[in-house]
Amino acid sequence: MAPGEKEAIQLALECNSKNVGIDERLGRRAVASLGLVVIGVIGILLEVHRLGLVARPVEVLDKMRGIGFRVSPSKEF
Repeated sequence: MAPGEKEAIQLALECNSKNVGIDERLGRRAVASLGLVVIGVIGILLEVHRLGLVARPVEVLDKMRGIGFRVSPSKEF
């Protein structure tokens, strides 16, 4: 697990947050084992769209893919 993921989990625990924004598999497992809820980048993207902050989430996702962000087939829109 990357240092940033460990820090995100630690921060969530310190702030008594139930949600943690994390995408990597090992980090997701660690979050789940602590009883916290994982929110990935796509979940965050969908939430900001729901709030009206992003008009075209698919375009944002396409740009993210263009710079190397990978999406598993089960996570497609």
